[in-house]
Amino acid sequence: EQIGKAMTKLSKKLQDKLEVLKDNKYAIKLWKLYKKYYRKNYTSPNEEKERLGKFIDNLKIIIQENFRFDEGEKSFKLQLNQYGDMSLDEFRKTLTGLNEDGQGEKPAGDNIEQQMNQRMRRFLVDSVKKKIKKKLKEKFLPGYKKPSSSSKYSVPGYYPSGTRINTVTKRPASPVAAKGTVDYRQYMNPIENQGRCGSCYAFAVTAAVEGTLAFKTGSKIKLSKQELIDCSSNNGCS
Repeated sequence: EQIGKAMTKLSKKLQDKLEVLKDNKYAIKLWKLYKKYYRKNYTSPNEEKERLGKFIDNLKIIIQENFRFDEGEKSFKLQLNQYGDMSLDEFRKTLTGLNEDGQGEKPAGDNIEQQMNQRMRRFLVDSVKKKIKKKLKEKFLPGYKKPSSSSKYSVPGYYPSGTRINTVTKRPASPVAAKGTVDYRQYMNPIENQGRCGSCYAFAVTAAVEGTLAFKTGSKIKLSKQELIDCSSNNGCS
């Protein structure tokens, strides 16, 4: 990434100049690159001056912490992102906590169609779940037969004859010793920005599925968060 490379290149030059960073030509060069890369536009010279001050404060922290990483004191490196011109308090107020915008109840008349659609979706989802469970049992449970509806044993886990079956199978112990560390970053897509939309569940689920598919198939794909949000109640909010 362009910003990351610039940070790595300039960090060593800026390491001993943190006290005068605001007037340092390398820091100003990075600031201009930052504004262009993240398409930052400010309403006035005063706002830009304020943002530059916050950017410099964050830049100092990043350089100091990355120097500690180089010395072996830290296990991670920091990097600039789109929030680099915000203070920590501003970041917390803007991007954390409950956002109640748009979550009020709609008038009763406007909810009828939405409620009907939700009931239909639940019915379809439940039907699909039952079919999937049946297929899995037929495939992985030898001798499984669907209980007759007239049988008094027509409950999950029983044969029609009344014999109880154990639906829990034990996995054989793996002869391979577990690794001390696991790193799946190569299978994951870059972290995305959900903005102020309360749709973290959609981002988390799609990221997990994308990573699993990449691990299994070797190919990375992008799944739609918007489709999950559109099919969710509560206006798509978590």
